[in-house]
Amino acid sequence: MRPRELFTVGYEGSDIADLLFSLRGAQVDTIIDVRELPLSRKPGFSKRRLSEILETCGITYVHLRGLGDPKAGRVAARNKRFGDFRRIFQAHMQSGSAQADLRHAIEHASGRRSCLLCFERDHENCHRGMVAEAMSAAGSFEIIHLRPGVSLQPRHESASTPRHANGDRNLRGGGSGRVDQGRTASEPAARRNRVLRRHRSLRQLAATLPRSI
Repeated sequence: MRPRELFTVGYEGSDIADLLFSLRGAQVDTIIDVRELPLSRKPGFSKRRLSEILETCGITYVHLRGLGDPKAGRVAARNKRFGDFRRIFQAHMQSGSAQADLRHAIEHASGRRSCLLCFERDHENCHRGMVAEAMSAAGSFEIIHLRPGVSLQPRHESASTPRHANGDRNLRGGGSGRVDQGRTASEPAARRNRVLRRHRSLRQLAATLPRSI
C-alpha cells in the first residue's frame, strides 16, 4: 500500500496566485502553516488574509505554532549557520508544544491532502523539511516538495519502482522527498492551455479579494 502523500511548499519569491496554482494542481485541501509567527509583508501571506483566500478556494487553513522555528533558529538560518539552525530546531522538536502539534499535524495529514507551509523556497534549509521528516517517521508519509507556480508532475513508474515512506530520494533536488519539477514538454497542448487558463483565473480571484491583511 502506497504511503499517503504529504506536501510542503515555501512561498519565497512567489505571489499568492502562484501558491494557489500549485496547491490546486496537487489537489491540496489543507494548509498546515508551520511558521512560528504567521506574519508577512508579502500581500496575502499573513495569517488572517491567507486563511480568507484559502477558504475562498475551498482549502482549510491550520496554524500550528508549536512546529514553528524559534527565533534563535531563524537567526542562525538567516546567517547561513545551517548546522546551528538544525541543532536548535531538533532540540525544539523535543519540547511539549512541538510534540503536541506534531501529533495534530499527523492527524490532519492522515485524513486530508495536506501541505506544510513556510517562507523559504529551499526545503533543505527550511525547518518544514524537518517537520515533514518527523511526520513521515511517525505516520508513514511520502514527502513531495511543491514549487509555487509549477503544476504537479504526474508520475510514470512501474509497479517494481522502489518507494520510500519519505519520497523518492533519487530525484533531482536533493534532500528527502520528491521535488516537483513541473510538467514535461511532451504534455499535450490542450492540457497546457487548460493549466494556463486556470492560473490566470486564480490571479483574477486573488485580485478581487480584499486588500487588507
